[in-house]
Amino acid sequence: MSPASGQVGGEPCSLSVGGESFEVVALEGTEAVSELYRYELSCVCPEQLPDLAALLNAEARIELQDGHGASRPIVGIVTEATALAADEEHRLLNLVVRPPAYRLTLGRDSRVFQDATVVDIVSDVLSRGGIDAQWEVGSSYDERVYTAQYRESDWQFVSRLLEEEGIYYWFDHDQAGSALVLTDHSTDAPELHGGAPIPFERDAGAQQASGERVELFGDAIRVVPSKFTIHSFDPERPALKVQGSTGEGLREWYAARGAGLADPAAAQRRAELQLEAAQAHSDVRRGAGPSVRLVPGRIFDLQGHSLTRLDGRHFVTRSALQIEQRRRGRARAADRPLRCTFECLPAATAFRPPRDTPRAKQAGLQTAQVVGPSGQEVHPDSSGRVRVQQRWDRQGQWDDEAGRWVRVIQRGTAESVLLPRMGWNVLTVSEEGSVDLPVVVARIFDGEHPPTYALPEAMTRVTYRTATTPGGGSFNELRYEDISGSQEMFMNASKNMQVTVNDAKTEAVHNDVTQSIGVNSSSDVGNSASENVVGNQSVTVGGNDEQSTGAALMQLIGADQYLSVGGLRKLWVGLTESTHVVNVRQLLVGGALIDVSLGDVSLTSPLTNVLVGGAMVKCSVNEMNEVVNGWGAYQTIGGAKFELAAINRAGSVTGAYTETVGATMTAKTKTYSDQSDSTLDCTVVGSLEATGKEILVEGTSKLELVSGGSSITITDGEVIVKAPALDQTGGIIVAEAGGKVKFN
Repeated sequence: MSPASGQVGGEPCSLSVGGESFEVVALEGTEAVSELYRYELSCVCPEQLPDLAALLNAEARIELQDGHGASRPIVGIVTEATALAADEEHRLLNLVVRPPAYRLTLGRDSRVFQDATVVDIVSDVLSRGGIDAQWEVGSSYDERVYTAQYRESDWQFVSRLLEEEGIYYWFDHDQAGSALVLTDHSTDAPELHGGAPIPFERDAGAQQASGERVELFGDAIRVVPSKFTIHSFDPERPALKVQGSTGEGLREWYAARGAGLADPAAAQRRAELQLEAAQAHSDVRRGAGPSVRLVPGRIFDLQGHSLTRLDGRHFVTRSALQIEQRRRGRARAADRPLRCTFECLPAATAFRPPRDTPRAKQAGLQTAQVVGPSGQEVHPDSSGRVRVQQRWDRQGQWDDEAGRWVRVIQRGTAESVLLPRMGWNVLTVSEEGSVDLPVVVARIFDGEHPPTYALPEAMTRVTYRTATTPGGGSFNELRYEDISGSQEMFMNASKNMQVTVNDAKTEAVHNDVTQSIGVNSSSDVGNSASENVVGNQSVTVGGNDEQSTGAALMQLIGADQYLSVGGLRKLWVGLTESTHVVNVRQLLVGGALIDVSLGDVSLTSPLTNVLVGGAMVKCSVNEMNEVVNGWGAYQTIGGAKFELAAINRAGSVTGAYTETVGATMTAKTKTYSDQSDSTLDCTVVGSLEATGKEILVEGTSKLELVSGGSSITITDGEVIVKAPALDQTGGIIVAEAGGKVKFN
């Protein structure tokens, strides 16, 4: 029997379950586009009560006919069975028949689909459930990066996705079975089996019925939103306005989804789909009549209505059947054993399923694990997202293909970054509660990642620690210890540490500071540097100590200064050197002393004591001045003494002046002067050389020159010459008036 033709007369409904026929007393059921149909049948219970458990999930075939030659089958499975008995003669068997896809409503699952279109996802779910689907979609659908089924039945999940994309489904029944058809273009839907035309005839009573017909038909309207606006947000392009809007009027439906839709075109399409769904349910047409062919998902052509505007092609969206038929040995059944009420809309109006299935939402926080490729420890993308697999995702493999890229909540500073490491156990929360949009909010400890320090022993510590990657073994750490009496702030850099202060930095340490530097230390001060040590300061340099001063160097020492040089000490002065000693000055040189100056050399002291073990050399391109005002001056030179001054060399001693030279003493200058207010004693073991146009040696009371056994003594009144032998050949000695010259 074809779906469009049947027997004339006979019962409207017959049933077989698993190949066994049952006598139907009544049928009541509803079938609609984007709904699972449900038919409930009351049957005469056979004398031997059937095994109800054996009826469940058995294939059920319902044959419908209107008595005028039109018929159609309904093929499904038995999902409920009830046996009722009042006595041996009054027993009924009630059966509920639904499509095989009903099985997908009975379980619940949580899983993830990645980089797949809605067609791919739905096909996969249906295939796993053993449901064959017939796709008849005309639009193309974008890949979804991440789609989660969360605590939903397979059918709830499928319905939600289809509603979001504007795809509807219906069931096409034939003798081979019931086919699930998924499509998105109702305006091109197929016509009824057996032809689209159905005449309109007013209800003239059962006796005058002429065949298949529609007896009642008219409009039904309802108030729905007139405008839809969908707003979203793309984290990769935050300045982009991701929004779509369509329709007009004051009854606006505004939905701010948070993130999810990546561009305005996607938001615009969602708004248009929702407006089409609202319009498809705002102005519909309803009818009734004894027809069995009004299958939801197909088009019929109404003809002959008194209101001609109601004639024409219509897309059936819903139908409800009520059948009461005779029982053997009983009085006649109702005069109208078959009644069908239905709902439709003009075929030119696009049908979209309403978004009745609620979105899967996450209530509260969830745990997840940061995942990534093998061999890595940190795995972010360029936007600072990490890959996370939810704990409830049992199909993910905990690798770089599991889960999805997830944004990470950062601390409330403009440029802070903390990226969770692979393997970390983290808490996530979802934007707008959508499981498709998780965000990492925190890290939590687990058995593999325990607290940094043992608890409760370290319960007063606040720690920020990172691990060296790859391999670990060291860490950067900032730690606070708050236990009373042992408060501490600890900082550890596993390798390098850089501190940048763009303005001033102030450090105040109220007790000790200890600094240990393993290798080098460098300090660069752009302007001035000042250091104040109230007590003692000790500096020990194991190697060389170099100081370079671009301008003047001033050292102020309030008490004593001690300088000990184990090797050589060289002093180079570009201009003048001046040494001022208020009290005693002593200079002890174990070897040679060389004093060279490009400018003046000036020494002022109340007492000087110079001891040179070797030679002493003094050079100046200008003047050389030594002034001792006080107790006297003493110089002892083990070797030769050389004094070279380009202009003048002057020495002035208020007290005694004693000079002893172990070798030759040479002075070369324009003017040479040594003066002592007391005694001037000069002893030269070698030779004393003085060359000049005029040589003046002056003693205030006495001047004595001694060489070996000879001497010349000059006083204010006389000159005494003593020698073992005196040679006056060719010489003239003149004594002025009042003067005396004595020879021994």
